[in-house]
Amino acid sequence: MNFTKYLLVLFVLLAICAGQRVQAKAIADRLTSKNPTGFIENKGQWNKEVLFQCRLGGVDVWITKTGVNYTFYKVKRQDVESDTLLMSKHERIMKSMKDSVLIHRVIMDYVGSNGSPRGEGKKKQKAYYNYFIGTDSTKHASFVGLYEEVMVHDVYPNIDIRYYLEKGKLRYDYVIQPGADPGQIRFQYRGQDGQEVRNNQLHLNTRFGDVAVRDLYCYQENKAVAGEFVQQGNAWKIKIGDYDRTKTLILDPLIFSTFIGGSNNDVGNDIDIDDQGNSYIVGTTLSINYQVTVGAYDISFGGNEDIFVGKLNATGSNLIFSTYVGGSCTDRGTALKVDTAGCIYFTGYNFQYDYPVTPGAYQLINSSSYMTYLTQDYSEVIVTKLNPTGSSLLYSTYLGGARDDYGFDIDVDHLGYAYVCGWTIYEALGPFFDVTPGAYF
Repeated sequence: MNFTKYLLVLFVLLAICAGQRVQAKAIADRLTSKNPTGFIENKGQWNKEVLFQCRLGGVDVWITKTGVNYTFYKVKRQDVESDTLLMSKHERIMKSMKDSVLIHRVIMDYVGSNGSPRGEGKKKQKAYYNYFIGTDSTKHASFVGLYEEVMVHDVYPNIDIRYYLEKGKLRYDYVIQPGADPGQIRFQYRGQDGQEVRNNQLHLNTRFGDVAVRDLYCYQENKAVAGEFVQQGNAWKIKIGDYDRTKTLILDPLIFSTFIGGSNNDVGNDIDIDDQGNSYIVGTTLSINYQVTVGAYDISFGGNEDIFVGKLNATGSNLIFSTYVGGSCTDRGTALKVDTAGCIYFTGYNFQYDYPVTPGAYQLINSSSYMTYLTQDYSEVIVTKLNPTGSSLLYSTYLGGARDDYGFDIDVDHLGYAYVCGWTIYEALGPFFDVTPGAYF
């Protein structure tokens, strides 16, 4: 047997796997990057319908001859670091190859458009790309330009579209030349789960959250012009108020997505809104890199699953705070409510005995520990109150008996009393779920 030959083959396979791992990591890092670089021109490396591509953290924007293709990504990574130290390097590499990418694509088509507009890159950067993928040399391209903004000319007669980045967000302007009819602009979407207009914001529903076409600003020479989104059959248009048709008109919306999360599964289970329009969300995450903020109550992932609680400003453009809450095993947040002072109450359930509870809380331990002789973990209701900045626990307690107890909804009155509902499993050996004297049952 030629061991040298087999060792050589083994080393080559390991090198290929390692190279694929580096490539997967590079893809994942690129997809989750928060720093967009600009607009990449198409020099033949992509389908001829593509004019430019822009990579924003979690989304690839493909500007085409007939519209825009938004490809939203979420990378689901395997937690290789938590594997046993006894696992071989080869085993760790092979496990990491199981990283997966979840995708949701939404396509915007310009109805009745030219179909063959001219794309022009503006403000070329020094950086460039080279593409040598596959054996077809006609698909290879070198010194591919990178631009800070793009103009697509004559999408409709005498109507251009300018694409650019502002504070990491994609903006685009419809530039309507004097005498042109803005009523020509009609667009429709494909691939979303739903669509609606709320407060003059066009919302598209995806598997990862809402994408909003918002902050519509119409103007001429810095003078505002009234404008609103109007549905026309399956398409949308922008209805314009009075304006000077002898001057250039600009229609300027913003693409905004409300995706929050890390590289693994993140599930939002409930949301509440305060009097100022700020949004509060609770859910469960498996991500060790969930977006938590400096000064939050807990910035470290505790274990198998953690609860997350977050607050977004009224426009959804700023994450005010985000925090983990949980122990070393499984913790799930199911419902949330905010009081008039901005304190956050949430409930859910816990499968272990080290969920954070506060001194003097109603129940300091998980009562299902009574049943550990059955070698089975049972869930316990948790009820927690966070301060308005999400930086500390005002109180936190277990609530439950010896078997499975789940908290599924919560409300709070004007005095700050919390009301929780859920369900429990009766255990004859006790301790039972606490009920009060005179209760209905």
